Amino acid sequence: METMRHIFPAVLTAILLLFPPLASADSETGKNLLRGLLQAGIEAVGEQNDASVPKQQEQVAPAPKKTSPARGNIAVSGLTQSLKNAVEQTLDTVKERYKEEGRAYARELSDVIVERLMQNPRIRRVTSTIQLVGIALVAYLVLVTVVLLMCIARVQRSNREILRLLKRKETE
Repeated sequence: METMRHIFPAVLTAILLLFPPLASADSETGKNLLRGLLQAGIEAVGEQNDASVPKQQEQVAPAPKKTSPARGNIAVSGLTQSLKNAVEQTLDTVKERYKEEGRAYARELSDVIVERLMQNPRIRRVTSTIQLVGIALVAYLVLVTVVLLMCIARVQRSNREILRLLKRKETE
């Protein structure tokens, strides 16, 4: 228990010194980090107390207070794991927030770039030319389609006329 009292503040201080933007960038992120750290500390202390209660009940005579290295290491590793999980969750939250902000910034930046590019006369001429080529292509395809439909209609009329003439020839 004595080592826990020394390790927890040291780890908390180290994290706050290593990651100052996390604690100060946004009050909610800082609160989440501190909540996670406190929860991890409470869980680690609870695990250490739970591990020591059965041993005290089994003993008849009170023994001098000594912390075994194994039990201390278990508590420290549990605290370390809990702290690691809390820090990872906070980092994941911060990463997601920065990703969303980055996407919004990228969209805004692309709009600004497109706007500036469209102000350039050369680029406007090129886009106008591409639009004209597209319109000409659509007009050409419509014209070809109309001509093909007219040719198909003419062939069908010719086929009907030929069939009519063949039937008349057979009946004669």
